[in-house]
Amino acid sequence: LGLPYAGSGNSVVEDTILGMVTSEKNDYKGRVIIGVDTGVALRYVIGNKKGLMGYGQMKDYSPDAKNGLALEDTLEYFLKKWPNSVMVIDQGGDIIGSRKLAAAYPGRVFLCHYARDRKTQQLIRWGEKDESGNVIADRNRMIQLVIGEAKDRSFLLYGGNKNDWYDYWLHWSHIYRTVEMDTLERPQYVWHRSDRDDWVHATVYWRIGIDKFGQSGAIVGNDIDPDPNSYFINIDNTVSFNPEDMFNKGGFIAQQEENDWRD
Repeated sequence: LGLPYAGSGNSVVEDTILGMVTSEKNDYKGRVIIGVDTGVALRYVIGNKKGLMGYGQMKDYSPDAKNGLALEDTLEYFLKKWPNSVMVIDQGGDIIGSRKLAAAYPGRVFLCHYARDRKTQQLIRWGEKDESGNVIADRNRMIQLVIGEAKDRSFLLYGGNKNDWYDYWLHWSHIYRTVEMDTLERPQYVWHRSDRDDWVHATVYWRIGIDKFGQSGAIVGNDIDPDPNSYFINIDNTVSFNPEDMFNKGGFIAQQEENDWRD
């Protein structure tokens, strides 16, 4: 298909995601966080500080958006079902619907934009004052963080079996990592996709919400830049190997230019 081969360590293996599935029930205690990606459809994940309780797809943001649309078919349903819940939504896609929902639920609905913080290198920056209601996150480093926490089983996928979470896993199977040079000729991790990856980003948005609103249950203490365990794929399909970088935690960091590359 003209895509670079993604070897070990540069793609997400099935056991990383489906290995988190548990038949245990999540008690829904604590604040519920909903992450929403606004690609072709409104795909979401629902979770709390312990992990994800479900995933799926909604038809629209609010019943007000379309005549005759039931509340249960919209994202607003979750905000009413859990009055203390928080929703983090991709600001791309249908920006009108997401902004209307954010305006109707100030302090509970946040619009997320992927960008690299060149000054502070923060993973996540929450807007203040005039920017309240917005959040900026480093796309590639956040994906790397969530994958690292999945490997560590820092969160689980509750209430079902592996078949129930199979479609969710497929979106993770569609992403792969390469190393590319930034404008200063520094290597950086970049995550690409070969097919739909909406639930990947919905999970990232959930994780962003947990960072601020998970309170004492926030996932902390995990290495966001784990030791690489394989060669890196360069943009020209060659591989790079530097013993210092490979074994001594060299300077590869995951960063993202401000333009969102997704459809």
